[in-house]
Amino acid sequence: MEKNIKISIVDYNVELSANLCSILRAEPGITLVESYTDAETALEGVVNNHCDILIVDINLPGANGIDLIESLMEKNIDTQYMVYTIHDGNEFLFKALTAGASGYVLKGTSTLQIIEYIKLLHEGGSPMTPSIARKVINFFKEQQANDTKDSLTRREVEVLKFLNQGYTYNEVSEELNISRNTVHTHIKKIYEKLHATGREDALKKAKYKSIL
Repeated sequence: MEKNIKISIVDYNVELSANLCSILRAEPGITLVESYTDAETALEGVVNNHCDILIVDINLPGANGIDLIESLMEKNIDTQYMVYTIHDGNEFLFKALTAGASGYVLKGTSTLQIIEYIKLLHEGGSPMTPSIARKVINFFKEQQANDTKDSLTRREVEVLKFLNQGYTYNEVSEELNISRNTVHTHIKKIYEKLHATGREDALKKAKYKSIL
């Protein structure tokens, strides 16, 4: 028989917290351990009363929710952290994930979805509101694009721009005052760095990565 998922909540919004607590108490397979309204009380409480998942708001009096997660992570407690907040900006998002949060859910999410997110986190997933998940994906896409852009030399970018304008290899050679063999060498390196299969693929990927 599977054990219930033990949940504690840290939220300064007493009314919202009470509603969520009421729902969790009624949910089969979930045990509500405790509810806190500030980081200091939660820090002591979670250490003494273990929970599998701590649902944490960022806006708390005194130390914020991210500070709380960092403090608990330092104590090596076997607890997972799901941020539950109104903040959808990258600054709070990535600070929370760096601190140790494994989930990031925006307030306004349906209670049914919150229950599913809790189960997902307990099973090893990383629940995120769809708009938050997209921010994470876009961040890594931008990082990849920047890495690729940095890896291309200034001359290789120039060659790419001429290819994008429909120039032939001979025309690129004339415009840049370099040999046709040198143009071929630049293009070969461009294909390798962009993992491109040919000219059209290279241009497509360069545009996708905002190089062109």
